[in-house]
Amino acid sequence: MTQQSTVSILGCGWLGLPLAEHLMAQGYHVKGSTTQTSKLDLLHQKGIEAFLVKLTPDLEADKIEQFLDTETLVINIPPGVRKQGEDFHPAQIKTLEPLIGQAPLKNVIYVSSTSVYPNVNRMVDETEPLGNTDGSVDGVRGLYVNRALLKAEQMIKGLEAKNVTILRPGGLIGEDRVPGKYVAGKKGITTGNVPVNYIHPVDLVRLITQVIQQNAWGEVFNVVTPEHPTRREVYTQNIEMFGLEAPEYTEGSPDFKIIDGTKIIETLNYKFKYPNPLEFRYNL
Repeated sequence: MTQQSTVSILGCGWLGLPLAEHLMAQGYHVKGSTTQTSKLDLLHQKGIEAFLVKLTPDLEADKIEQFLDTETLVINIPPGVRKQGEDFHPAQIKTLEPLIGQAPLKNVIYVSSTSVYPNVNRMVDETEPLGNTDGSVDGVRGLYVNRALLKAEQMIKGLEAKNVTILRPGGLIGEDRVPGKYVAGKKGITTGNVPVNYIHPVDLVRLITQVIQQNAWGEVFNVVTPEHPTRREVYTQNIEMFGLEAPEYTEGSPDFKIIDGTKIIETLNYKFKYPNPLEFRYNL
């Protein structure tokens, strides 16, 4: 197997595993990492060359050089802000930086999130000014941005002699992730009229694959569906579909953003399988 047809996926979890399977179906050799020894056999059984890689944020791995001996590296690890704090994920990336720099790999895809954008109550695209490391946006404090991912993005973009593409997916919804389940029976929901920025994992997997196949490097892409129904519309559809208890809504004016995902659609000439969150496939 040549290096040119090899993809290494750092993080073979809810997204990384189906991505690995899709890439293998396209003829790629896939190396995948997990933090769980018990999951190594599962990866092997699926035909993935499996590696145990932990970033705590220090590296715990026996064969990291072999894992990084690849054409393309997909970094797909959760930032863990709630449990670990906002400094943990940038520290993980700092650990990876010199290893990636020394590796023969050419391309890096970093899976970030639309949470790097502030809630500015309008549509935003990839040219939107992002927050500063002190949490302010254009000098105005109080507009939330995911600083952990923002710092990590900046570090990944700084990798020299590597082709880097940043993907910013919206909320990853579908299959066994049903948004209506999270609000079932709850009271005082104020976000009913907020538009959603979702992406189905099937489309995200296909888009990552297309980035690799079309050599769409040196880019930043938002990855969301073209349609943005309200949360209430999505919740109502889920509740009717699965017989969940309806939540109770109250009036509110929460801040929001509508993510424009036109750039990746036009760049890759991509046609969504699930362009509307009201038509997502679920598998419970």
